Amino acid sequence: MKCRSQFLLIAICLLTVGLLGATAHADSYSYTFNGTADLSTGNTETISFQLFTSGPITSVSTASEAQLNYCSGCQAVSGPVLTFVPSTLGDGLVFSDLNGVGSYLFSAGAFAAPGVYTSAGAGYDAGTLTVATVAVPEPGAMQLGLFGAAILGLVALRRRTSALCQLCN
Repeated sequence: MKCRSQFLLIAICLLTVGLLGATAHADSYSYTFNGTADLSTGNTETISFQLFTSGPITSVSTASEAQLNYCSGCQAVSGPVLTFVPSTLGDGLVFSDLNGVGSYLFSAGAFAAPGVYTSAGAGYDAGTLTVATVAVPEPGAMQLGLFGAAILGLVALRRRTSALCQLCN
């Protein structure tokens, strides 16, 4: 009986640790853009890109071409390709490469809220920005799986040592 109570105590401790273990939940953000830029040469450039960030863009931020998941229409530059400028007047996006600069204006708060936004306003280029959250798996699911495996291991150990426990009784 002593072996059984020890086994139960260990199993209860493992379950408690697994269920009470702190879990973190974080979402990354995906910024997908498709648009055009009217260049100073009179030509129009088609641009599309995707950027993943660990959280919403809430302050002036830049991104280089290397940081983008993909970029169509990018002509490599040594500095940032994108500049995000959140503002209470509207969220601005500036795309710059060797061919020129594209300026886009979206509604205020667009960079921080999932949705589809269209560049608007005189003097700005046309484009559509899709902001989405991408769920990151919580460590809790992994913890539960590990503790489930530990419990199965204890059950197997208990069966294996049950003959020894009978000798103890």
